Amino acid sequence: MTTPYRPTLMFEVYRWAGTTPEQFREHYREVHAQLGKKIPGILWYETFLNEQPTPTWQAQERPRPDAYVIMKLESEEVLEEMRKTDEWRIAKEDDIGFASHSFSQRVERITWIADTEPVVVDDYSAG
Repeated sequence: MTTPYRPTLMFEVYRWAGTTPEQFREHYREVHAQLGKKIPGILWYETFLNEQPTPTWQAQERPRPDAYVIMKLESEEVLEEMRKTDEWRIAKEDDIGFASHSFSQRVERITWIADTEPVVVDDYSAG
């Protein structure tokens, strides 16, 4: 039996101009991630908060993102319908004042060495 293809999306997320990396992180943990977890059809959802985002916006170079987000979805149908859900709309509305823009792309996940100590959060307690 063939395993069904499950699309994986990766987002680069950039904070709203005029906010600090600390403000972005706090809002992401306390508000935005909680909204994202409610989007139907997500099998897993991980965020990598950049420890060295661009501190201030510069015209000379591309800024480093504040976060990388990866979501694996149940199916192509979920991917097609996801942006039509109320949960997606609410999460996108939260971007105002929090995230200035994001860039998403479909990616293929390859695990070379599995994490033996994964950080799993509910109310955020990363190690």
